[in-house]
Amino acid sequence: MQTWDTIVREHAANVFGAALRVLGNRADAEDVSQEVFVEAFRKFRLRDDHVWGGLLKSIAVRRAIDLLRKGRRLEKIETLHEAVGDPSGVDPASRLIASELEERLRESLRELPPVQAEIFCLVFFEKMSHDEIAGQTGRSKNAVAAALSKARRHLEKSFRKTVSGDHR
Repeated sequence: MQTWDTIVREHAANVFGAALRVLGNRADAEDVSQEVFVEAFRKFRLRDDHVWGGLLKSIAVRRAIDLLRKGRRLEKIETLHEAVGDPSGVDPASRLIASELEERLRESLRELPPVQAEIFCLVFFEKMSHDEIAGQTGRSKNAVAAALSKARRHLEKSFRKTVSGDHR
């Protein structure tokens, strides 16, 4: 049996990282991290045998998407490179393009249905497998694959509109 302190200590950085990758904003990611552990503590009091890593990432992504939908911004949006470590040698023009694409991705995530946004983030930001996501969300592996496919189609359509300038 794990203690609550051990769970927090082992997973705090991953929870914060998951929220930061979705939000691109440290202050908001810190707020989400706190919410995640409050929600998880309620689950811990009922049952302490969860697979905490996946569960906490899943909750973090859901809460981050909820906050993203509210459109709240406390500080300048950071790029994913800043959130996960900027590779050396990236020129400023490439960084600017990446930053603009990341902001567009975050805007597009707001438009996705919540399940699709969550699954997209868990696959692409958190590198979770379809099996892991199915286990954490209570969905079948096929439902995860279908939601991911729909999310990718929506995001592709959204990015095409951005490139063509058609925002209808």
